[in-house]
Amino acid sequence: MGFSATEDGFYTSGHPGMDSNLPNPLGIKKSNDFGETLQHVALEGETDFHTMGVGYSNEVIFALNPEKNSIMETNQYYRSEDGGQTFKLAKANGLEGEIMSVAVHPTNPTLIAAAGAKGIYLSQDKGETFEQITEEMTGTAVYLSEDSLWYGTFQGTPQLVKRSLAEGEEKKITLPKMEEDAVLYFAQNPQNEKEMTFVSFKGTIFQSTDGATSWQLLVKEGMVH
Repeated sequence: MGFSATEDGFYTSGHPGMDSNLPNPLGIKKSNDFGETLQHVALEGETDFHTMGVGYSNEVIFALNPEKNSIMETNQYYRSEDGGQTFKLAKANGLEGEIMSVAVHPTNPTLIAAAGAKGIYLSQDKGETFEQITEEMTGTAVYLSEDSLWYGTFQGTPQLVKRSLAEGEEKKITLPKMEEDAVLYFAQNPQNEKEMTFVSFKGTIFQSTDGATSWQLLVKEGMVH
């Protein structure tokens, strides 16, 4: 849960496997060696963060706390700008309904995006206030690259949209054929902007190496293609 890639590894949360001796839940962990080892960040044995985003380069953490723990209140948003050493309450004014995912800009800590039951939201003040940037529809995924906000929605059909952070101009991305499915997670390779991957609600994975002109099926509903 709460998985976010960073320049030298990743941050994650969730529960350990049956054969693990790690505390349950994990709290927030990080790895700097591609998952060989996990380092304690915060709230080990206290909280499982489903809704958490981390900036790729700045490692700013933005998370929804699902239940009270030793440093956070229930159903409140928190931000850390020091890699999880300390957390501050984020007001998140304007962020409404059930939120499915959040994303932090890779280098600019003021920009945070969220996808939820009522649409897509964007904050330009570190999560203190959010503006809804779509009509009311189901927001399914958000991802922030250096110059764009990528977001997925579903309103009868799935959509993936690229929105310029500078001008606000939007471009609909042509998706491969999906039956009663939508984009759940999306990511772009920070080292190669033409390479991008998304995972659907049904566990199907598509990848593009030509800037979303074409998509290659990697996994179909959890099975390697």
